[in-house]
Amino acid sequence: MSETDEGRGGVTRMEAFSDGVIAIIITIMVLEMKAPEEHGLEHIWALWPVFTAYVLSYAYVAIYWVNHHRLIGLATRVTNALVWSNILLLFTLSLVPFATAYLGEQHFSHDATLVYMGVMMLPSFAYVWLQTVVRRTGRQGEAAEEYHQRMLRKGLVCSAIYASGIALTFASPWAGLACAALVAVLWFLPKSPIDRLFGGSGSGFALSRFPRRPLARHSPRREVSDYVPQQARRERARTIAQRRGTAPHGRVHAEQYHPLDRGGDR
Repeated sequence: MSETDEGRGGVTRMEAFSDGVIAIIITIMVLEMKAPEEHGLEHIWALWPVFTAYVLSYAYVAIYWVNHHRLIGLATRVTNALVWSNILLLFTLSLVPFATAYLGEQHFSHDATLVYMGVMMLPSFAYVWLQTVVRRTGRQGEAAEEYHQRMLRKGLVCSAIYASGIALTFASPWAGLACAALVAVLWFLPKSPIDRLFGGSGSGFALSRFPRRPLARHSPRREVSDYVPQQARRERARTIAQRRGTAPHGRVHAEQYHPLDRGGDR
């Protein structure tokens, strides 16, 4: 089987595999949060660095899943480049639990923050490759092209913020994490008013961007035979014809004396 024979079925299978891997990544992160053995709320409060790192990482993984789901929706067939770029993205995301645990256990130290920022920047490079492949081989059209351009601009801006965050980490770990939080805000929704900063209307790629057939204000005129029984039409036509005194002997044809077509009594 060639790489172009799978079509959307192969894309759906790849997306399902990605969903499973991302779910496992989130599960590993939450398992790293060990409950304290001592009694007392003060021991739970002592875990705030671990919980804070988990929340930030969970938001990042969720953002990647949402945008990955939206991007794969534009893919129309499976290629080798699509498969391996997706595998690379999943590999970089699988490093997030380690960096999260290290950051929490080290209480946001200088070195731990540098490691965390570096690990969180790796998926952005893999995502750019994946998006480039989908843009080349996936759905084409004005709406799809606008989506790709807007997301690539946003990706470049977020990469610059990441780089600034790594540099600021040498001065203060909290300044670097603030840059990471800013990136999370920019990517929080795949379509939002924030997207207007990167071009387009901010509505993202949606089916609503494609032209739809306008709905008729009034239903088209239907034939009387669609909703009036044939026997009732005949009886009504016979009655009207008798009133006019023009009813012929025998059977009266409703089509000949129909009031709606001949302008008779209503």
